Amino acid sequence: DLVRSRGLGDVYKRQVNTNAINGEMGTLLLDPENLVIKNGTNDGDDLDSSLNWSRKSTELWGYTVDTDYLFGQILEADLVSIIYESELEGMPSDSNIILEATNNITMENLGDLDLQATTGSFTITADSDGVGGGDFTMTQSNKIITQGGNVTISGANVTLGDITTNEGNLTASASETSITVAGDIYTSNGDVLLKGNTVFTKTTTIDAGTGNICFADACANSANNYTVATDGAFWHYLTLIGHDIVFTGNIGGSGEEFDKVTITASGDVKAGTYDIFAYGLLSSGASSFTLGSFTQALGTNKSDHVEISSDVISVGNIVTSANNEGGDITLNAADITVGALNSSGGQKGGKITVTATDDAVNGTPSFTLNGDIDARDTGGSDHGIVTLTLAGTSSPFGSFILGYTGNFTSAVSVTGSAGVDTITAALSLIHISE
Repeated sequence: DLVRSRGLGDVYKRQVNTNAINGEMGTLLLDPENLVIKNGTNDGDDLDSSLNWSRKSTELWGYTVDTDYLFGQILEADLVSIIYESELEGMPSDSNIILEATNNITMENLGDLDLQATTGSFTITADSDGVGGGDFTMTQSNKIITQGGNVTISGANVTLGDITTNEGNLTASASETSITVAGDIYTSNGDVLLKGNTVFTKTTTIDAGTGNICFADACANSANNYTVATDGAFWHYLTLIGHDIVFTGNIGGSGEEFDKVTITASGDVKAGTYDIFAYGLLSSGASSFTLGSFTQALGTNKSDHVEISSDVISVGNIVTSANNEGGDITLNAADITVGALNSSGGQKGGKITVTATDDAVNGTPSFTLNGDIDARDTGGSDHGIVTLTLAGTSSPFGSFILGYTGNFTSAVSVTGSAGVDTITAALSLIHISE
């Protein structure tokens, strides 16, 4: 069941009832060359004077349409077609709204586009002919809201403002350069899928509740790798809240670092071998946390801290060194595997605290260290304290496995049921027990 406008198709001027005769949901499809979504309660296209309006019968392609609704013609060759927010907001909650344009779709300063969609959906497709150059754009001041309906947005490039779906899924795809995020995203347990290199232009929160957040073609697997970065402006914070958080490329980069990345996950944080470049990192709640490495890459005088709490942590090197004051590094999990830990500073070294605690799922705690530990004050004596703790509750109380074959730069204290040892040379395996 479909109401469609493209070429010589029909488009509504005031309202279309997309409910079919048998009560099934209907679909409204608009497909001109360019489309602008405007603020206000006016009707239809901006080319009213050139259109030949006529009254239609009460039945159109299997739909019941009230006899006082006027329909007209929008040609695909029209340079710009216009639809007003009131027309979209008036669509029934079970309608599927599809806005397509072979070139650009632009949402002007609407404030809130508050759709009734619950079981229905809202789909925006710029560059619908796939030849490139067609973008979707909305500003930070714009907001798309559904009452549970899924939102799908695609184009050669996509710019998103605020989006709230109330348990609906959000999917955004960019076929050419990037997805630009200029607002906050709240799905209240719906999944967020961002299929394209993603650039954040402001401090942003993506809160999916128990839904997944995936910078990938799909959460389970991805044929492509997508980076996550800022627009180059410092002080952008990124907060991600969801079940699984999936990355398929680096987070930040040279000149595109985040200030702080905060992740709260009830499932797994999956970044594979990819890296985070930021001023600080805070992650909590995850069943597992996997990352290539963390680098405090801003070259600032003082580094923020890195704190990761999870059941299982597997990370490469963690570097929070800074010109003056190194940032603290704190790791808490049942099983921890990490490369080098470097919190050194030119005037003060940051603390390094690693605690492996057993739990009902993972049993005896373990800590595997595959790199050096450096918490020095490289210009003086204010070194950071390094403490490694195995907090098992039953024998064996934990295992400390050294995959590093050199001497540690800093003195390391290992605390377990057997007491405290200071390690200054490479060891193969330490079992700590009473």
